[in-house]
Parts: sequence; structure tokens; C-alpha cells
Amino acid sequence: MISTATLDFLREIKDNNNKLLSNLNVDALLEIISQLSLSLKKPTKEVKSVYDFAGCWESEETAEELIEMIR
Repeated sequence: MISTATLDFLREIKDNNNKLLSNLNVDALLEIISQLSLSLKKPTKEVKSVYDFAGCWESEETAEELIEMIR
């Protein structure tokens, strides 16, 4: 079941997109559809826990340097 807040958020996205898309010509709309379709076909890694993010951060700074920057 989708929450009311989620449905409201999705309605807002739809309304905003309708405003943006209504001014585009058919060729531009077809290109957007094509790009969206391609993005859906790309494999994605399913995140099951926060530990799946371990090692995802790429930086030249050491952990200690990053901690110091945050402080």
C-alpha cells in the first residue's frame, strides 16, 4: 500500500512534469521517452542494507582527513 504522502509527492511530480512537457515538440518528447526507456533497461544494484554502501565513497582524502573536514 502506498502512503498518502507518497501519492501526494507523485501527483506533484506529475503536475510539474506536465507543465514542463506541455511546451515541448513531439521530437523532444520522443527523445525524452527514449532516454527514460534506456535508463530503465540499465541494470541497477539493489540496496538491501546500509552496509551495501561500504566502499562506495571515492575520494583522494584519507578517512582521517575527511573526518577532520567534517569537524
